[in-house]
Amino acid sequence: MEPNEKETQLQKEINKIFSEIDNKIPKIIFTHIDNTTKAHNSKAFIIDRKDNYCVGDSLIVQVDMFDYLGRKKTYGGDLMMARIFSPEIKAGASGKVYDLGNGSYHIHFTFFWEGTVQISILLIHPSEGVSALWQARNKGHGYVSYRGHFVKDGQEAKVTCGFEPNRKLELCEYSDVKEEEYFYCERPMNMPCGSLVHVMSDFIDSHSYLSGLEKKLFIKSNIRVEIPKDFATISVSQCNNSVNNEMNKCSPGMKYNYPNGYFYQNWWNHLSCKVSRYRSMDDINECIKGKSLYLRGDSTMRQWMTYLSNHVESLKRFNLYNANGSNTCLYLDMGRNIKIEWRRHANPYILPIFHPSKDEFTISNQIDQSLGNQNTVFVFTLGMHFRLFPIKHYIRRLLNIRRAIENLHLRSPETIVVVKAENTSEMSERVEMLSDFHGYLQYSIMMNIFQGLNIALVDAWDMTNAIACEKTHPDEDVIANEVDFLLSYLC
Repeated sequence: MEPNEKETQLQKEINKIFSEIDNKIPKIIFTHIDNTTKAHNSKAFIIDRKDNYCVGDSLIVQVDMFDYLGRKKTYGGDLMMARIFSPEIKAGASGKVYDLGNGSYHIHFTFFWEGTVQISILLIHPSEGVSALWQARNKGHGYVSYRGHFVKDGQEAKVTCGFEPNRKLELCEYSDVKEEEYFYCERPMNMPCGSLVHVMSDFIDSHSYLSGLEKKLFIKSNIRVEIPKDFATISVSQCNNSVNNEMNKCSPGMKYNYPNGYFYQNWWNHLSCKVSRYRSMDDINECIKGKSLYLRGDSTMRQWMTYLSNHVESLKRFNLYNANGSNTCLYLDMGRNIKIEWRRHANPYILPIFHPSKDEFTISNQIDQSLGNQNTVFVFTLGMHFRLFPIKHYIRRLLNIRRAIENLHLRSPETIVVVKAENTSEMSERVEMLSDFHGYLQYSIMMNIFQGLNIALVDAWDMTNAIACEKTHPDEDVIANEVDFLLSYLC
């Protein structure tokens, strides 16, 4: 926004959400690693431990954080992820972490199955690391470079592009005034702005907003470290507790809780509705017959497209004559009147090859262009690619999507909209840019902004944490459960 420009209503909403987040994240200045949280010195213990536990019982674990010198921490802000699991029966569920603000935390678990249950509590980042990542992320756009490819009369030029305009240069502005989205390229000599045909982007691995001291917080040995516990496993019995097998059909607008389900025998079970299994071609075809599914997002959403096309031989890929399908991919079944289209979300998007720029539209714009009906399904995700950019990009995009969904449901309330939360990730490299701190932050923002909408949620964050996936692109058994959940909303 220019200095003298009046703040729009959208900007006010963005700034309000940003300020609320900023107030919750501690601003910590430390002078030595010894003053930061150390997982191995911290302690986890059960509050009011019982002799016997039954299916359905709750358990609270308290975690007290200590620094490298063994001193109790006096403030919160550490990022933890917790779960219970029983590997022999392929079961797992997330725990919910409550920050007490004084260096101690309560983690709430519920036992959903009988057997021997283990508990894992991981310190993802100390509060000092969380503070550093938050401040670094919002300093600018230095993690990614953009290039634009212009073509005119047989001549071509490749120039620098990006979200921050260099006003010293003659620029081409590619704006969406309604959504307040702006992107710029240097204007090549003797070429009009309309001659931009391709864009590419890539990581700038040499760039960092962290100090040398802060970088020590993100070496591999300081990430995802198990916190010591003063207990081993928990034995859980059925105790004649009845199991509710008569659950309702999954439907949009259901009340959200975390955790909202659990894995058992490698199958995802939702706490409020029945997740059906769609593992055969016939079952999938019967569910999506006559429907048009519009999948929008990144490569994790494309995994859903790949899973469906691999398991339904009657779906045939339609040749769109794009070089590598980097923007759009379409499958059809003419006999059953099925259409499944994947399209990547608009920038920010990291794709280190030149790809067409003219058929790129935001998810909200695509929803605005649809009339909608009872056979139309919009499915979308936003996540990993936004982690490298100031959080206001993400907030703006979600607010625009919310507006588009509200308008869609005014003209077509029967249109189903499904949002997929992002997955937890490897965090094996580019931690400053791609940490799960950014993912958890975005997950929390998404749940807040979409609250009250009549949409369906596939909570991939909960699912991948419960099973300790730790992969940006999960294995097929996880994808199968995510798609089962999607189809359970439709059929």
